[in-house]
Amino acid sequence: MKYSLKQLMAVVVCSAAFISTNASATLVSAGECTTDSVTLDHVSVVGDNTNTNLLANGHDATSCIGTYWGQDFIGGGSYTENNIGELNDGFLNGQWGVLTGNEFLDGPEDLQDLDGDGNATDPGWIHLGDVWKKQRTQGFNNFYDEVGSQESITLQVNDLLTLTFGCREYNAGFFTTNYNCHNNSGYWELSTKLNVIEDVQSLLGKATFDHLAFSINSATRFAVYDFNFKDIFAAENNAALNFSTPYMLSGSFNMNDFPVFNNDAQPLHINVWARDPAEVPEPSTIFLASLGLVGLMLNRRKVNR
Repeated sequence: MKYSLKQLMAVVVCSAAFISTNASATLVSAGECTTDSVTLDHVSVVGDNTNTNLLANGHDATSCIGTYWGQDFIGGGSYTENNIGELNDGFLNGQWGVLTGNEFLDGPEDLQDLDGDGNATDPGWIHLGDVWKKQRTQGFNNFYDEVGSQESITLQVNDLLTLTFGCREYNAGFFTTNYNCHNNSGYWELSTKLNVIEDVQSLLGKATFDHLAFSINSATRFAVYDFNFKDIFAAENNAALNFSTPYMLSGSFNMNDFPVFNNDAQPLHINVWARDPAEVPEPSTIFLASLGLVGLMLNRRKVNR
């Protein structure tokens, strides 16, 4: 997808409503978001040739915030220093004071003391990576983050999982890929790399994530969509969903929350976040091993502290 000078200038102008001169920011509403704009449709075991879907039902995002003028990445809000979920380290953790970091949490009991200051104020959001829509060819470019710092073990997210995004359209009863998301919809997939599970678990033990969030940016605005897996898997009540098994997750997204104006309804950039909980949930509400592997790194980080 090729962006015109007018579109790129719109990003700059709209971001002025998002970033102020003193490095703090205020969100300016650009409309309402709807939870059915991003869905979770399929969960299957990595390596299962039958690709059996363990979900009884598809799920819309649990909640969403936005849309807002500007971009979530202007000023570096999508990028982190330690990336272990500390308060003010990354956009969803309250960087700039735009968000509190608590928008998708169940309550104060979900906060943690990751920075060791004696106060449970850290939201726990981990930046997995970001994807950018290619300008002239089909698909997206992926950029994965890392977890940890020079003081502890540092691991690359792409050593543990794979993110896939693409555009698609519905035609004559079938979904087919297209080049520019001109129908304003697409698909996403997150898959754990099977060959690293035993090594990582034997070294660091088990951990889990309880939320997965997508921050979707168009040329002039953005919205964030969150999946709360404590709620989703409590509703599913399926013993086959557990934190000791590698899974592939997939679903869809659409740009219906974004107006069709100068290609504003086409995705420009998507940030992917997951939240590391304070405690591993009970088996009936456990999240997926596909994200839990990244949590393994964080437990090692906390031990080293």
